[in-house]
Amino acid sequence: MATTSGCSLSRIPEDIWLHVLTFLDFKQLCCMSYISRQMKQLATDDSIWKQRCLVDFGEKASSQTISVKDLYKAYFNSPLEIRSSHGCLAGQIFEIKCDVDPAAQATLGRSRQNTVCMLRDDEVSRHHAQISYQNGRYLLVDKRSANGSYVNNVSVALSMSAYELQSC
Repeated sequence: MATTSGCSLSRIPEDIWLHVLTFLDFKQLCCMSYISRQMKQLATDDSIWKQRCLVDFGEKASSQTISVKDLYKAYFNSPLEIRSSHGCLAGQIFEIKCDVDPAAQATLGRSRQNTVCMLRDDEVSRHHAQISYQNGRYLLVDKRSANGSYVNNVSVALSMSAYELQSC
């Protein structure tokens, strides 16, 4: 039984909390672990993370010998790599760190204000594209660049709200 003094939520049994926590995504689970010691214990329960792993990574990942928490830690510490295929920066690789914050977005362009600054490439607009991480997927949005955005030499249509990036 939960025992947080002075809180009406403390009367809710742990099995109910565990059931509620199964509906949260990994970011929300991480946030819940900062509420109290009891929530940290519940939000870091292996059964919840194993279920979350099945949803986020599929059955292949759940059969690995690495712990579920280590799998998430490695996943969010690994950068997304973008390789320039045209212009004077052809072949150069840019790394973008995935951020757990859902509001975090990486921007690409010639402006120094971008996360990835491609200053020397005249084919790139000042604010060319934006990459975000949402619901376990990387999404690319062309910011109405003059020459358009390409993924694997295929044009990303401006009519698309977001193009899902696939891992190689």
